[in-house]
Amino acid sequence: MKTLAPIKRSLRILIPGLLIALALPCFFEPLQSQKRPQRIRLQLKWKHQFQFAGYYAALKNGYYKEAGLDVEIREARPGQEPMDEVLKGRADFGIGTTDVLLLRARREPVVALAVIFQHSPLALLARADRGIDSLHDLAGKRIMIEPHSAEIFAYLQEEGISSRHFELLEHTFTIDDLLQKKADAMSVYVTDEPYALRQAGLPYRIFTPRSAGIDFYGDNLFTTEEQIARYPGRVRDFLKASLKGWEYARKNPEEIVQLIYNEYSQRHSLEHLRFEARQTLSLMPELVEIGHMNPGRWQRIVEVYTQQNMLPADFDLNGFLYRTDQAPDLTWLFILFAAVSALALIAAGVATHVIRLNRALILSHQKLEHMAHHDALTGLPNRVLFFSRLNKAIAEPETEQLVLLDLDLDEFKPVNDTFGHLVGDRALQAVAHRFRASLQSRWPDALLARTGGDEFSLVARVQDPVEAAQMAQSLLDAVSTPISIREHSCQLGASIGIALHRAGETLEDFLRRADSAMYRSKARGKSCYSFAD
Repeated sequence: MKTLAPIKRSLRILIPGLLIALALPCFFEPLQSQKRPQRIRLQLKWKHQFQFAGYYAALKNGYYKEAGLDVEIREARPGQEPMDEVLKGRADFGIGTTDVLLLRARREPVVALAVIFQHSPLALLARADRGIDSLHDLAGKRIMIEPHSAEIFAYLQEEGISSRHFELLEHTFTIDDLLQKKADAMSVYVTDEPYALRQAGLPYRIFTPRSAGIDFYGDNLFTTEEQIARYPGRVRDFLKASLKGWEYARKNPEEIVQLIYNEYSQRHSLEHLRFEARQTLSLMPELVEIGHMNPGRWQRIVEVYTQQNMLPADFDLNGFLYRTDQAPDLTWLFILFAAVSALALIAAGVATHVIRLNRALILSHQKLEHMAHHDALTGLPNRVLFFSRLNKAIAEPETEQLVLLDLDLDEFKPVNDTFGHLVGDRALQAVAHRFRASLQSRWPDALLARTGGDEFSLVARVQDPVEAAQMAQSLLDAVSTPISIREHSCQLGASIGIALHRAGETLEDFLRRADSAMYRSKARGKSCYSFAD
């Protein structure tokens, strides 16, 4: 036993020392940022305009400075491939399209940090005076489609239109070619180019892939695996400050319009920037947190790329989506200490265990956070999360009509009483699944929650009461067919109350009107919807 004493003493010295060394990158980076701001280069994918409003707001309001970052915002230059600037190390972060997936498939180490636009602004803009009233009228026409437009080609393919049906021109990125009839249609951002046609009084048609169920994400913020490994704290701080800037821009669009015009570019007039601001904010639903990325939607985008033979069938998203709990790559430290002594390997194993334990604790915390805000049976948001989001939506300035649907299942109690609670629970799960499926294609941003035993609530933005009625009918249709559970068949329905938010209306009054409308549907015979008042 005495022979082991020197080894034990060595371990007592080496292990704490190695643990401290392993932790140095985590502590050193914040300390370094306090001494002097860290230089950050953000590469835009186009010229200065409201499309990048959040980054200007973060810089102007000092959010980057507070994080110890000195950020340079670079606009794209003619002939430049913006995403390559990040890959070649000339920029640290970039704004990309969903085509970053193609880079990942080529084994480029890109990582998507956050999605800014929940819906892509990319669409086809056509001159109406060229006899183009539908997408199929593009046959035989001259069309400019810019690079990184897989969703446009997928849209055309979905509608049975191949590239041999029209003349594909090189995109010149100027709307003048459409005005001067050098092209009949071109890919554009709905946030930008339509303004010029409105000013010219030229009638036009816009065809968006969303009308065919192809709903890609818009601008995303991305970086590389190397940035995350070497500067994990800096990446988190930059992302947090950028999203904070976008929240500010969403609430103060006119201020950012003036900032862009006065300090960045007068390429667009103030009215043009205001138009862009309105259109841009419509792609950022207030019910969805800025930066939110849904792995399921990314997977759907992958499927579209795969159908276009642009991605391999076995493409894996693993490692592509950024997680805030990502641990830095400490391989170089392990190699260094392995060269010093074999005992360092033991300590490195201990450190690895600590890191894994820390990650497990983070995941456990996230799981508890999810459980606190979601219904355990259906997985839907619960009352706490729903009312929090609803209250926030009421406080936001309204660009579209806010609608609240109060749903109560019909004939659910007899199912519980006759077949038992197990079948009742399965029925609720089936109803929740059907409701989500009915909303996914047209209203993916609607917030659906289970707020009681057989009660559901939904809040969304709609264009008008007609769309609200269509949404309610979609939910009624979803629950109209019998639900088969084991050997039992359950026939349910739903009574729905619809309330459209009034300016200045309180949360309590909004909820009361929707609830009253739901009871009116009950009184009318159930399985129907009624509007408040």
